[in-house]
Amino acid sequence: MYNWRQAFSDLNYIFREELRTITVRDNGIGMTAQEAENNLGVIAKSGSLQFKGEMDAEKGEDENLSIIGQFGVGFYSAFMVSDKVSVLSRAYGSDEAYMWESSGADGYTITEAEKDSNGTEITLTLKEDTDDENYSEYLDTYKIRASMGHRFLWKMPSREI
Repeated sequence: MYNWRQAFSDLNYIFREELRTITVRDNGIGMTAQEAENNLGVIAKSGSLQFKGEMDAEKGEDENLSIIGQFGVGFYSAFMVSDKVSVLSRAYGSDEAYMWESSGADGYTITEAEKDSNGTEITLTLKEDTDDENYSEYLDTYKIRASMGHRFLWKMPSREI
């Protein structure tokens, strides 16, 4: 039986200043290649559009509803601060792992990968700083800790990843 409580207690944030990356890692149920395709591969995937369709079908008409999240902006907002997003995932009960990668503009790739256990790792490769934007501030664990109020934050050298 899968232990949900354990999966959520093992949520980790890893900041690697030398690589300009932030990784969020869990030991949850992970994703198969098809689930990555369905959930990450479509910008407009958020569940809101499906909900709207079900509501329209139930009422027998096409209501002009405004639904927050209809463009999947939660996940794709990562590209506001990142040049690249990588998602490494292995589904619970599977021996196969997959890497979903995108730079936001030219689509994405899904390739076979290696991962020792189930769960997902999302890695953001931050943009370079400019005169107008200081993306390096997102690598400041003290600032992030203060804004999130999370007790799971720490720095881990890249050699341990």
